Amino acid sequence: MSVNTSRLHLVFGLLLGVSFILRASAAGIDPFYVVRIASGKEAFNAGRFQEAADEFRIGCFGLLDRPPALLECTARLALAQKGAGRIADVEETLRRFREIETRFGVWKQVDLELPVRTSFVKLVKESKGFETLAATLSVPSAQPSPAMARTAPAPLQAPATVATQRREPSPAPSPLVAVPVERAPPEQALSQADVQKLLQKKSFDKALAASLVLLERDPSSREVRKMVLESSVLSKSFETGERQISQLEPFRDGEEGSMFYAAVSLFETGSVEKARRLMEKCVPKLVSSPFLEYYKKRILG
Repeated sequence: MSVNTSRLHLVFGLLLGVSFILRASAAGIDPFYVVRIASGKEAFNAGRFQEAADEFRIGCFGLLDRPPALLECTARLALAQKGAGRIADVEETLRRFREIETRFGVWKQVDLELPVRTSFVKLVKESKGFETLAATLSVPSAQPSPAMARTAPAPLQAPATVATQRREPSPAPSPLVAVPVERAPPEQALSQADVQKLLQKKSFDKALAASLVLLERDPSSREVRKMVLESSVLSKSFETGERQISQLEPFRDGEEGSMFYAAVSLFETGSVEKARRLMEKCVPKLVSSPFLEYYKKRILG
């Protein structure tokens, strides 16, 4: 490929990214997720499929109340995972895509470029177990109209089959405060330091999304799993937190903070006795705070 052609591809990619950011901002999507999805597109077009998959995985978390946009991002995620050779992940993502489309039937509203749409339909048709889904998908003769692309879909309740259904939490003093959006440079690979920055800025939902991507990348990482546990509690996704505990037990010396978050997750998901045992063990070694004192009183009485 010539230098001039490469530059044209770069300029075209940047223009697509700017166009997407403007449309997504108009639709009310959080800029953090907008940047992630735009970075995913750029990485995918450059052949950096693992990076693209990570970016799209996070981006999907910001679209749970926008089925057409969520379906689009999920399709892009599947193609990126295929490019990265993550076949098992592709199947899981296609199942998630099928759940969303079955519930909402918004495939025709999805704003995918024609080549990407064609590639995704081909992927579905070639994947075993998705014959019924493949029969419902089509490739239009042209891309969706600009009018459709500019129209922001009305917010809808996210289905329990797409994301973990959250219980109504106890009325604890919320640790959430309004903060500026943390925008990680697109060219940097996601790291544990990025999650820590999001936690420090109290962007807990974003920290959870990022930590889950890291955990998918390295399920054996104890430090990442503790980040998932912490961000799950702080974002009130207690079921997600509870699922991490069996992989962390027995807790080690110096992990009293994680033990506290485990106790909160257990308490909020109904395992009161186990929560009490953990709380009794960790509280003496933790620095007091309103958040800790609230759950200490709730769990220990």
